[in-house]
Amino acid sequence: MNISARVFTVTLFALLPTLAVQGINEFLRNNEREQEIRSSALSTAEHRNAELDGIVNGIERLLGAVAELPVSKSLNPGECTETLGELAKQYRKDLVLAVADRSGTILCASIPGNSGATIGDRNFFAEALKTGKFSTGDYTVSRINGEKTIPFAHPIRNDKEETVAIAVAYLSLDWFAGHLRRVPFQPGESLLITDRHGTILAELPSSTGRVGKNATPEQLAMIRADSPATAELKDEHGKDVIYGYVPITVPPPDLFILFGVDREHAFAPLYTEQWRSFALSLLSLSVALALAWAVGANAIRRPIERLLNVIRGWQRDDYQVYAPRPLEAPEFRELGESFNQLMKTLRAHEKELSEANQFKGLILAIAGHDLRQPLQILMAVSRLRSRARDKEDENRYLAAADEAIERLNSQLDALVTATRLDEGPREHKPVAIGPLLQSVVDQWGSKADQKGLRIRLRSCDEDVLSDSILLEAIIRNLIGNAINYTVKGGILICCRRRAGRVWIEIYDTGIGIPKDKVDKVFGKFRRLNSDTAGLGLGLWIARTAADTLGHELSVCSIPGHGSRFRVEAPLAPCK
Repeated sequence: MNISARVFTVTLFALLPTLAVQGINEFLRNNEREQEIRSSALSTAEHRNAELDGIVNGIERLLGAVAELPVSKSLNPGECTETLGELAKQYRKDLVLAVADRSGTILCASIPGNSGATIGDRNFFAEALKTGKFSTGDYTVSRINGEKTIPFAHPIRNDKEETVAIAVAYLSLDWFAGHLRRVPFQPGESLLITDRHGTILAELPSSTGRVGKNATPEQLAMIRADSPATAELKDEHGKDVIYGYVPITVPPPDLFILFGVDREHAFAPLYTEQWRSFALSLLSLSVALALAWAVGANAIRRPIERLLNVIRGWQRDDYQVYAPRPLEAPEFRELGESFNQLMKTLRAHEKELSEANQFKGLILAIAGHDLRQPLQILMAVSRLRSRARDKEDENRYLAAADEAIERLNSQLDALVTATRLDEGPREHKPVAIGPLLQSVVDQWGSKADQKGLRIRLRSCDEDVLSDSILLEAIIRNLIGNAINYTVKGGILICCRRRAGRVWIEIYDTGIGIPKDKVDKVFGKFRRLNSDTAGLGLGLWIARTAADTLGHELSVCSIPGHGSRFRVEAPLAPCK
């Protein structure tokens, strides 16, 4: 089996567990979604049942109050009609109230003109008369106003607790459906309410004209169950629906609640996501296998062969070779041997480059050493000349020359120090901090005097573990930076001992550093003010030297007020 086939096979086997995990994950997501839908459907059905319970209890209390009225017990049609009309108008406009005698003849009603109508053949009337208790009827068309209603009945007793009449209430199904619609339905949701015989009382959110007709046998299979539960059934259109139901055995009795969620609609977002995921997975698998084959054929085998031939050509100083057709050979072993030979060549070039860098550093060091002495002599001569002559123009020219020479000297110091930073880690030795600080302050004293700045030193007698050359370069560049960016005031250099370390701090009253530029000032060739003399290497040298020595360098600055630079070096052990 060649490399391409091996890469293809390995990629396929590597992807199979991922695909299997994805399939299991989608299966579990489907189960979780179904449990979520069932729980939501049952919760909503129970909530709707509680809503119906509140309606029925309210009607029961109203009919109980009607049964206690003297006009109801006196069976006086005139007074009774007027009283029921006022009650219906004041409390329940959705109800039609009536009082019937024991034979079922209507004596009075909240809608006048219905005396004499009979309800003696209605089951709800007979049940209330027989049991002496409040009863809920079945779907019926009211003989008082001709509307589709749910009837309710409550016995009226005399002082001897004998049932002498029945108080009746008819709840309009139109009002009932409108009341239930106040809670909005989500797409795919439905609500079906039937009486104890399965006759539909309400069908929401949209009615299909089945009110007054029987629900399907599948829907009525749970009407007499022991407790609320869920079931998946087909509705009247043959669609799969997940129902949460409350049977007629649960209060309020004799009403069956079915809250349904269309399965296809509920799972549609999940199915869409799963199909998209499946398509992307299939595409990813195809791309991965195609890439595996391409990588095996083009990115591994052929490049290896070409690279081997090219490396052999390099070994022969022949850079015009071409890769021949592949041969049966241990490619990877030969590749390793060829790269070993290449590494030897690279090491030789690296050695030459290192020697060249050392030579460059030597040249810069010699330049710094040989040029600094004559520059210092020129500075001394120019200053003596300025004191010996009184001519104003000559003094001004000499001052300008003096400043230029000093700038050149400073720049040479920066270049030489920058070159020394490439020498790598330094050996830490005890360095007396007091003499070092005094030496640097003496170097910058003349420059500070020229600018009218006061430079002060509060030294200490501690020794630190450091490299004297690099530490001096850090302090020299920090003080030089303070002088360059200070117009008036002065510079304070101090040191103090803190918890096994020595803090060397340089304070100035200069222009300060804006907060957004604090980190940038340590970069190469960075200057806050383009008018300021220098190469912009001072703070970079200080930062790089501090990092090389393992010293911490920090800055705190307030624009317009000045800056504080701090170098923290470890305290040298006692001798």
